[in-house]
Amino acid sequence: MKIEWSFNEDFICCEEYVKKYLINKDYDDSSILVYNLNLKLKNKIEPVSISKKLKNIKHILIQMRIVDQSNIKPLNHFSKQNLDALCKVLKKYNIPFDIDLEKLILLLESRQ
Repeated sequence: MKIEWSFNEDFICCEEYVKKYLINKDYDDSSILVYNLNLKLKNKIEPVSISKKLKNIKHILIQMRIVDQSNIKPLNHFSKQNLDALCKVLKKYNIPFDIDLEKLILLLESRQ
């Protein structure tokens, strides 16, 4: 079953990921982050879906040439909303990124 994420839920996941693995440079297991996000999202989204969201964030960061400390394996199933949320978070924290938006949008469109 496909989960419908709100922009705010995407933003929260992106922000917590960025704070943990880019700003604080943590490298511990993602299960702690999944647990904390599950609580923050008031158990509305299953942990397995949160875990997939984190993998999608990792994939986008790789495309942006941003190296983080996570041991999360990337997953190429992100949405445009997920990409937009991550860009807003990176701008909020003044984290520079190199991205070919056209390439990522084409990648998104090719999967539809």
